[in-house]
Amino acid sequence: MWVFMPAGGAAGMAAAFNTPLAGLVFAIEVLSHSVRSPTGAMTLTAVVIGGVVSTALVGNYV
Repeated sequence: MWVFMPAGGAAGMAAAFNTPLAGLVFAIEVLSHSVRSPTGAMTLTAVVIGGVVSTALVGNYV
């Protein structure tokens, strides 16, 4: 269950602010405190999906 918290936070940050890299860095630094293989892979996947869905629904807003 601990793997989903950084992934959800990163996906939310990527979708809300249209900043996928900031979401990834936020999740690694603040939510997980370390980079582990399952957490990193899940978080990266969630960021990519969140960014794609946000861009598809809202468009590329600046």
